[in-house]
Amino acid sequence: MKHVSPTEGILIVDDNREERLHLHNVFCKDYAKNRIYKAATIDEACETLEANSIGVIFLDVWLSPEDNSLEAIRKFQAIDEHLVIILVSSDGSDSILEQSVDVGIYQLIEKHLVKNNWHRIKTAKELGISRNRLYKKMQALGIG
Repeated sequence: MKHVSPTEGILIVDDNREERLHLHNVFCKDYAKNRIYKAATIDEACETLEANSIGVIFLDVWLSPEDNSLEAIRKFQAIDEHLVIILVSSDGSDSILEQSVDVGIYQLIEKHLVKNNWHRIKTAKELGISRNRLYKKMQALGIG
């Protein structure tokens, strides 16, 4: 995987304003605020990507009906084939993971984990699954 330079920005793409702001707040603790960009649509994200030096995109899997996340990945890769694209989803289902891998995505971060500051017990309770099941899912996805 590509090493992301501290001079490169982070682009958060999510149609939910609260989710964008939450991720922004998570990253601005350790990252320069002027290097964190937010976009609500794929078109807005492409414009931001073309105008700025972006190293990582955090992309919501379930965008609005008119925005297809997997098609967005193809568009982003056409602009910069070396981007690190991390899918963010509250649904880490196998079909999403399989489709993601088909377009070159190997990391999936669940919103619930980020929201709970990676606290597994709290996240498992919120998702209504056992901590063991969450841990196995995280291992399968290669996260945490």
